[in-house]
Amino acid sequence: MESSWSRAFALGVVVLAALLSIRCGNKQQLISIQVTPAEVNFQGPGAQTQMTAMGSYIHPPATKDITNAVTWATDVPGTVRVTQTGLVTAINTCGSGQVTATAYSNPANPAAGSAIRGSADVAILLNGSSNCSQLANLTVTIGTTGGGSGVVTSSPSGISCPSICSANFAVGTTVTLTALPNGGSSVANWIGCDSTSLTTCVITMNAARTVTANFS
Repeated sequence: MESSWSRAFALGVVVLAALLSIRCGNKQQLISIQVTPAEVNFQGPGAQTQMTAMGSYIHPPATKDITNAVTWATDVPGTVRVTQTGLVTAINTCGSGQVTATAYSNPANPAAGSAIRGSADVAILLNGSSNCSQLANLTVTIGTTGGGSGVVTSSPSGISCPSICSANFAVGTTVTLTALPNGGSSVANWIGCDSTSLTTCVITMNAARTVTANFS
């Protein structure tokens, strides 16, 4: 009788432990994300690095590779590009910022839930120079058709061509160029813009750019 009771008690302990284990596993919670490598210095456009996101969990404790389960992003899209598998590519000659990996508690509506985020520092140091800044050069040229002429200005300020036809802008900045024809002239077309209207040209400074405004 005592032996039967002992076996029943032992079986109950095993079942209880299993139930607790299942319950605990169902409540496993992500508490942090570590992105590796933690710092990457690229040597120019085209260089690539594969990032890895490792998630730390509790209930029960565990560390998992969640590289393909997080949302990848960068705060310097004009400097590097990152895919949703964590592959980072340098797209400029210099600049620095961060790449982040984020896990949302409510992926369908991130703003409605919580987020766990990890980050890594990235920089493009062409030829190893540490003096690179996050600037890209914009050069404007003025062309004429049939003797037309005019002035091109920029917003943010910096370009006022033909007096000042080259200026540096922060990488990622959207620059709007406006063509002002002289009396009797008109704007014929733009070359090198991301988008245009009759008198304006819009570009994003992800790299050095050259734009031509043709007057007629």
